[in-house]
Amino acid sequence: MFHAPEGYVVHITFVVFDIDDEDNEQNCVYDRVHVHDGPNSTFPALGKAMCGKKRPESMMSSGRYLTVFFHTGEDSAYGRGFLLEYRMVKEDNREKNCIVNSCGGDFENFAGCEIQTPNYPFTYLPNQHCVWVIHAPEPNDRLKVNFKTFKIEPSINCVLNNLTLRDGKTEQDDIIQKVLCQEMDIKHDQQYVTTGPYLRMVFKSVNETFTERSDHTYDFDHLMGMAVKIEVIKGEPASTTYTEKPVTTSTLAPTTTTATEDSQDNDDVALKSTVKPLKPTAKVPQIVPQNTNETTGTDANKNASSKIPASK
Repeated sequence: MFHAPEGYVVHITFVVFDIDDEDNEQNCVYDRVHVHDGPNSTFPALGKAMCGKKRPESMMSSGRYLTVFFHTGEDSAYGRGFLLEYRMVKEDNREKNCIVNSCGGDFENFAGCEIQTPNYPFTYLPNQHCVWVIHAPEPNDRLKVNFKTFKIEPSINCVLNNLTLRDGKTEQDDIIQKVLCQEMDIKHDQQYVTTGPYLRMVFKSVNETFTERSDHTYDFDHLMGMAVKIEVIKGEPASTTYTEKPVTTSTLAPTTTTATEDSQDNDDVALKSTVKPLKPTAKVPQIVPQNTNETTGTDANKNASSKIPASK
């Protein structure tokens, strides 16, 4: 597990990659490497399981943590393993290189990334239900979706394979524009922008084999799925507005204050005040004396304030 300091993300590059793929190269079920976008293997995978001798592309986390998970089978006898280099990249530069190729995930403090369907740029996988929930850093930020590639098999009313963008993080939030399943649905001047900091993106594909799909599609369709670039539109910084309450003046009754020591801590002193209520009196206008040497009754009361004896 790699842990970057605050304000940085993790970038890894495989220098050597030689993982046993004997009877294994199709799905990497025996010896394999997974890269996860978080502090452990329960977080979303960046891409699919990897094996064989072809070096994977460089990968970058969306936050401060990145986990590399290496699994070997009991009969593993081939392959040298892998060697990778890692570096810490400032979060401001992450958007330029960030690519997520996984089936769903939750992304907090999102700063921009390209999200792809699993197996992209090759034929998208059947029987997928991928949910990405993306949260921009600030409450006044918004998220914008730019389509780089969108090629899935269309259907009437998009009931089979489809992509849904929601203006929020739940299934109950409004759909942005409409459910998408055709490349012609994506217009260059179309704006896919949220009204707040959350975006929920759902990709679904029907449960069929590649052979069954080929019976009703053509090779030149090259149904590679989707790749979308999601960027953050910065909003105004959130500010707290305080309303000043009107000041009211009142005449308080004289109080007697006593100091008592707390039984649990001799250094703390608890102050108890006893208020003696006054009888209601009629209001009379206050007369300001012309001679500053004279002392009014109000000033005499101020001078007669009691002193609180200091605690020992």
